[in-house]
Amino acid sequence: MLDLGLLVLRTITGGLLFWLHGWDKAAGVWKFITAGQPWPFLAVVKTLGLPVAGVFAMMATIAESACALLMVIGLLARWSAAAIVINMSVAIYFHLSRNERPEMAALYLGAALAVAMTGPGRYSLDEKGTGRRKRR
Repeated sequence: MLDLGLLVLRTITGGLLFWLHGWDKAAGVWKFITAGQPWPFLAVVKTLGLPVAGVFAMMATIAESACALLMVIGLLARWSAAAIVINMSVAIYFHLSRNERPEMAALYLGAALAVAMTGPGRYSLDEKGTGRRKRR
């Protein structure tokens, strides 16, 4: 049952993260690179006052799109989940600095932290690729 629970956790969390956040960010990057259109997320990241905001915006986009999808399929799941944990930690800081409630970021962080700590479970490409069950 643990492996089934990890499958459900990975697919719902990663799927929602990609669908609700990653897809728009990735599409914004694509339009920015190919058509020179403004990338709204970059403007948001600049408000945090981080150095090289473009790099941080790209890292967040990768975490919420590519890493979310990798977590869903369970490929490089621990690394992908760790990237999501870091990204959501920054998102929580962002929301708190604006006196906003960070519930969604905290939920994504919690689920990704669980995957990072336990691994993706039996029903994942990480497990299938080795042909044997990994020790936790």
